[in-house]
Amino acid sequence: MQIKVSCCLQITVDGEVVTDPNTALRDGSKLVYHRLPWQEPSAPYLLEVLYEDDDMRISMVQLSSSV
Repeated sequence: MQIKVSCCLQITVDGEVVTDPNTALRDGSKLVYHRLPWQEPSAPYLLEVLYEDDDMRISMVQLSSSV
């Protein structure tokens, strides 16, 4: 298995940082990918309840096209 590495992420195999894309994984190896968090843009929406009783609720979600 080949590991693709870029400058903005960190991959560890069995707790050791890996930068070589040709690193071989052995059976039982623990591969962890740490990515930097990013800010999600807000996604405004309108939630309209179409029907509701004691057993169910039916809703319609309208996503806004303008962000």
